[in-house]
Amino acid sequence: MYRIVIADDHAQYGGVLVNALSDFEIVGEAENGEQAYKLVLSKKPDLLIIDLSLPILSGLSVIKKIRKPLTEQKILVLSFYENDEYFREALQNGVKGYCLKDEPRINLMNAINTVLLNGSYYSSILNKKEVSIEDKDNISFNFVEGDAVTVVKERFSIQKIRIGCE
Repeated sequence: MYRIVIADDHAQYGGVLVNALSDFEIVGEAENGEQAYKLVLSKKPDLLIIDLSLPILSGLSVIKKIRKPLTEQKILVLSFYENDEYFREALQNGVKGYCLKDEPRINLMNAINTVLLNGSYYSSILNKKEVSIEDKDNISFNFVEGDAVTVVKERFSIQKIRIGCE
């Protein structure tokens, strides 16, 4: 069973998330960035699901801090923020998933499963304009209007899968 840490300062949303993830083992919940960082270091989960707006230490700060000791930690951002700068910064720091909180639950489940299986899931935030990102493996991603994209890195190839947006 996959082990997950959830970092979200909205207790009501975190509770809903825990209930939705009954097929996974929730090994820790954090209400602030400092707690999130300590939990990830101690529990070493398969996935960290993190909100960007956390007290004490922001979600982006936690992600940057985690990257030093745990370079391969799988991270999924779950946020209300549709800001391109947050999105770019998250990707530049190795985040492999970015899902908006107001999307249907099926999108969140797709994001979680895709990231856990070593793929990347980028939410419908990408529908608004073209975003170009180059990841740490020098693979260029170009997203254009109307695409929500899941990128799956396999041993020797990359597959881009177009999915419909709701």
